[in-house]
Amino acid sequence: MRFVLLIAAALLGTASGALALTEQQRARLNEMQPQAIELFKKREYEKAIPLFKEILTMNPDDRLMSRYLAIAEEQKVEPYCRQAASAYQRKEYRAAVDQWQKIAAIHPDDERIPRLLVLASDFIQIKSTEAMYELAQQLLQERKHDEAMNELQKILSLRPGDIRARELMETAKQASSGGRVKVHYDAAEAYVKQGDFDNAIAEWNLVLKIDSKQD
Repeated sequence: MRFVLLIAAALLGTASGALALTEQQRARLNEMQPQAIELFKKREYEKAIPLFKEILTMNPDDRLMSRYLAIAEEQKVEPYCRQAASAYQRKEYRAAVDQWQKIAAIHPDDERIPRLLVLASDFIQIKSTEAMYELAQQLLQERKHDEAMNELQKILSLRPGDIRARELMETAKQASSGGRVKVHYDAAEAYVKQGDFDNAIAEWNLVLKIDSKQD
């Protein structure tokens, strides 16, 4: 009954606004209005919205069609809102971003969406850097210092001021240089015992290139 009244009001409300239209345009309006409302009643908003927009292009003053359009657009984004909120609560931030981007395409002027996208993007970055931290620490424990430094550099490229990453990078550098120093130092000692002083000097020079503080 409510929709019957709405249709009747729509036809009455648009009659005065459509006076300047051609007979062909009026016929098109009379054809589209019931079609759009029927699609709306069936919740086929994707199909109804273009019709409402076409109606309003011909008759911008049709307030009832404007209300139908606004409700249809809200109903269209409602599933995306629910899915985004659910994904966000599950900490599936990329999925939440996908849904919010769909909402932004429908409502580009909604000021809330950019803020939500920034917030989710921050959490995505935090989540990805935590995984990098775990890998870097594992590599350090395995004495794979160069690989650990590569992971830490990825973090610093995303977050240049990250103190934790900088401290771990310094630890990795010291461990890496210390290990290389020991290899060359041991080689130099072995050459000395063999009386091969030229090669021993060459190894000591390599030690000094790695760490000039070595005596």
